[in-house]
Amino acid sequence: MITVEQILGIPRLMLELRVGGNLQAPVRWAAVSELLDPTAYLTGGEILLTTGINAPRDRAAWDTYVGRLAGRGVVALGFAVELFHPDVPEDLLAAAEQARLPVFAVPEATPFLDIIKAVANEQVAQERSAAESMLATQRALTKAATEPDGRAGVIRRLASLIADSQVAIFGPDGEPVLRTDDGGMDAAAVAGLIRRIRPARMRGSVSDSGPAGSTVIHPLGLRSIPHSYLAVVSPHPLDGAARGAITTSVALLSLHTERLTEQALIHRKIRAGALALALNGDLRSCNALISIAGETRWRSAAQRVRVLRAGGTPEQLEEASRLLEGLIRQPRRRLLMGAVEPAGEGTAFLQLLVEDSPARIEQVVGLLQTCGAQTGVGGRKPFAEAGASDVEAREALARAGGSVHTVHWDTLVSAGIARLLPEDTARAYAAELLGPLQAADSPAARLLQTLQAFLAHNGNRRRTAEELDIHRNTLIQRLGLIEQCLGRSLEEPQLRADLWIALRILQGLGHSGGHS
Repeated sequence: MITVEQILGIPRLMLELRVGGNLQAPVRWAAVSELLDPTAYLTGGEILLTTGINAPRDRAAWDTYVGRLAGRGVVALGFAVELFHPDVPEDLLAAAEQARLPVFAVPEATPFLDIIKAVANEQVAQERSAAESMLATQRALTKAATEPDGRAGVIRRLASLIADSQVAIFGPDGEPVLRTDDGGMDAAAVAGLIRRIRPARMRGSVSDSGPAGSTVIHPLGLRSIPHSYLAVVSPHPLDGAARGAITTSVALLSLHTERLTEQALIHRKIRAGALALALNGDLRSCNALISIAGETRWRSAAQRVRVLRAGGTPEQLEEASRLLEGLIRQPRRRLLMGAVEPAGEGTAFLQLLVEDSPARIEQVVGLLQTCGAQTGVGGRKPFAEAGASDVEAREALARAGGSVHTVHWDTLVSAGIARLLPEDTARAYAAELLGPLQAADSPAARLLQTLQAFLAHNGNRRRTAEELDIHRNTLIQRLGLIEQCLGRSLEEPQLRADLWIALRILQGLGHSGGHS
């Protein structure tokens, strides 16, 4: 940035300041005009040069002239002396003093063109200096990126280049991963901003710089979804050099995260292979494989585990996989995750093996739900029978949908076998078995109600009659009519079980006519 003071300080120009003002104002260019109102040809930030050949004749006219220049953003007025005027007019000096517009005298020996060239040369010199400074900054940041812990080196160097700044890398879920400050950065506020921009993926960023300070957040990575985020917080406004340093850091850190992503993909493949071995009950081979990835081994074949199956779009499950990586890296976290596998057009599924801890499972399920995925949770099994839990998780996931994001196999089992049948199949089964009774039933006969009470009391006729508040002979007549309609004896255990399931299905469909 070139200032008025810098131009006035060039000795060979022999410029003499007559009225002070904001001498630190940035100079964009130097222009020459003899018009009484040159503002139509100015854009602001200029030093205006004039010979005064058409100068105003009185103080009021000078006030108008100076007011126009100041209003347009002219940063200084250069007035030629010894040509048409022996000195700068007093009325001009008074008007400029009132408007706080710097005025300097230009001697006859100094051509206006020399002043214009001086401004241009200063601009070129500053641009060259800025380019050299940026190159030095890029070299320093690149050198830092080659350190053993390249990410930490880059953010430390970036913090040293931006005065009083705090620099950190945050994970995709808003958790701090690396930071240079001692807790001065408001991590919760930054995490909130990250959660706000995360739906925009690589297009989401924050750039807020002003007198009160600056906050800049950029996504890191080379893929469609950010691997992490770079956050820079400074109590000062950021200049071009600082923004250039941040841009360079984003590029270097994105390359570094790409290497991390490739390493993570290798680890994912190792875990997926270990999961396949686990689902076959091969603890020894599973532990041998995950040891390569440096992760926690499983204790024994008797250790209790559950399999989770998540369903959703490939994008939802990929995001969930990235978030789950953070859980896997935590100490003593036994969690195996497979690869995202296609399940049909626009859908996919993800398998996970989790040690049977309610808190751990709730944490994983909550994270999957945050990403919009649906989850089936298999039953509790020893490690050697993890494959059975996977089958149960698949069945549970098949029943998730709509507002039901998570289905537990244990809940399905406790609700009875009727909940395990597809709705259309269950409806057809109940209609086929109970159809003859429904056709013969009436408010007087109450066959379905009688059958349900009879089965609920395990065939005890006395208790059934008491519940229905009817005579024992009436009950026997109704049971005989039921057997006649069905063409089978109610003493058959299999028939009783089938009828009970069919009645439960009717209840679930809202067609029950009595006992519940």
